[in-house]
Amino acid sequence: MDLEKRYQEKFGYCDTFKSLGWNSKQSQQIRFFILIGMTGIEFDDTFLDVGCGYGDFSNMVENYFGIDVRLSAIEKAIEKYGNKFKNCTIDDISQNYDWVVASGVFSLKEENWLEKTTHTINKMFSLCSKGIALNFLSELSDSPRLHSDILHVKIEDVIPIITRMSNSFVIRHDYLFNDFTIYIYKIRL
Repeated sequence: MDLEKRYQEKFGYCDTFKSLGWNSKQSQQIRFFILIGMTGIEFDDTFLDVGCGYGDFSNMVENYFGIDVRLSAIEKAIEKYGNKFKNCTIDDISQNYDWVVASGVFSLKEENWLEKTTHTINKMFSLCSKGIALNFLSELSDSPRLHSDILHVKIEDVIPIITRMSNSFVIRHDYLFNDFTIYIYKIRL
């Protein structure tokens, strides 16, 4: 089943945070603030948002471009925020950005999850000049598992991916009880 159908069946069709799998608007905003908490961000830096959903992160930074594989999400993003979005995969992107971010894109269980996640993170890192930020649902969460196809990740499973790219990284597990964010820097700050 394709991703568009999985999201539609799981969360419904509308243009709110709920249809993207977030529990609340507040938790979505907290994740966005954490994503832009990387050291070294400057006002005129460029951002690529991988799996941008309805484009709500575009309000957080100036020089923004968002991509998503779900055409319905991109159509809503363009309707809400203008023409700074594209319906494509990360493999269709060749332009470099200062920062590449991904929020919530690694949360659905799927076959070959680790291989696909590793590929996406590596591609994100190849497209950045300064660094990337990405978040995961945490295996350390004590919240009930409401959806059987939502994946909670062990931090130790992603550390090998990170350390093959850079020895300059930060893992944050201090802002929501069920979430962690990783910053991976290309440059020493």
